[in-house]
Amino acid sequence: MKKILIILLIVCFVASSGIVALAKVSFGSWDKWDELLPPWDNKGWQEKTYSTFISFPLLEGSLIWLWVNEDWEIIKVGHSPSAGTEDVFFLLTRLSFMENKKLQASIILFSSAQISPAQIDKAIKNISIEDALDVAEIAIVAFPPKKGEVVVRAYERKSGSFLFLEEWTAQFKNNSVIFPEKTTEFTQKYESWINNQFQQQGIEEGKYHLSPRLVVNDKKKEFFIAVTLKVFDGEKIKTPFFF
Repeated sequence: MKKILIILLIVCFVASSGIVALAKVSFGSWDKWDELLPPWDNKGWQEKTYSTFISFPLLEGSLIWLWVNEDWEIIKVGHSPSAGTEDVFFLLTRLSFMENKKLQASIILFSSAQISPAQIDKAIKNISIEDALDVAEIAIVAFPPKKGEVVVRAYERKSGSFLFLEEWTAQFKNNSVIFPEKTTEFTQKYESWINNQFQQQGIEEGKYHLSPRLVVNDKKKEFFIAVTLKVFDGEKIKTPFFF
């Protein structure tokens, strides 16, 4: 009798463990965040997208976020005397996944800069969610905060889909670094991907460093992932803006 009870207990434990392992992560109308990103035609995607070419000096028309008077302001970059001399790193696209007008996920997509700066206006104005997902190679997603932390998930494009790669948590505060202190598999992939962009474009190794961070707007109760740029020219220069 005792053996039967023990066997039953083991079976129940294994069954319950299986239920936990198979539980889906649901934010909005998508419950497979632990497997892959939603397809482009999912109703949760906000139609408006924001895309920009990450460059230095900044390309004309780029939108950047500046911290002014304890709040974020969006500034559009005007014409620069340095126009035409930019090092263009890659295309960044920011997407939002919504439900009932509430943010369920903030996403940034990283794509190789495969078109010339002369085509930028047309590319950015015409880019759709389908196109953005189609050309991107890696992605980072941040979910709504809970108990002072946000869950961050990384994805990599494989076989036509963005498959889940890794998950960790980050502190929910303005300008906090998205990547954990301990090196992760995705951190290595990200650094390798960025360095590969520099090599393909003939950019000096170590000249730039691009770091994903969490931008928090307390007044509007909003947050999103952004990328800050550091330029190394003899001495490190911390640029006070985010893409």
